[in-house]
Amino acid sequence: MKDNFDDIKDIWLSGDHQAPGIETVKKEILLLRKQKKEQMIRWYSGMVGFSFFIISYVIYTDELNSIYKSVSEFILLFTGSFLLYDSWKSIRYHQKEHLLNGHEFLNKIRDERIRGENKRLIVSCISSTWVTIAIFLYFFETLLTSEKYLLISSMLLIIINMLVWVMIRPFYEKKNIKNSTAFINTIERLLKEIQ
Repeated sequence: MKDNFDDIKDIWLSGDHQAPGIETVKKEILLLRKQKKEQMIRWYSGMVGFSFFIISYVIYTDELNSIYKSVSEFILLFTGSFLLYDSWKSIRYHQKEHLLNGHEFLNKIRDERIRGENKRLIVSCISSTWVTIAIFLYFFETLLTSEKYLLISSMLLIIINMLVWVMIRPFYEKKNIKNSTAFINTIERLLKEIQ
């Protein structure tokens, strides 16, 4: 009987153990938390900074003598306020993430990875469209002096916005899906190791 037990023990101990220790999984989860926090801080700091820049620019250069410049400044003010509100709302949403345990955190970032990336991309595209329209309107009065310049700048506005929505957005959507797939596979692996 003892020989059988020793044989089983030897076979068991000689097996290749693929599962990492709990410390390795904890380190990977901490690294994911840190990466997500850094990414959030960079993105939303940029958005808040850009928003404050736009808002302060509009307040500083308030020109009420031209209807086109006033509309342009209103669009810039609206865009800056929209970006500020969206950033603040997203920061408040992610603020309590540190209270989640490892399993809940992994499930949350897995579920919202693609959705969050696409939301940021749409917000960026909408904002860039509004900013290009505002820039066009800001110089519209000067462009009215020449039909040629007005036509060229109108075409340029359309081309830039078409590039943003037809070329750049789909490119980054595909890139986000590719990056998210690798990220989600890592999350799935960690979830299996936790259970």
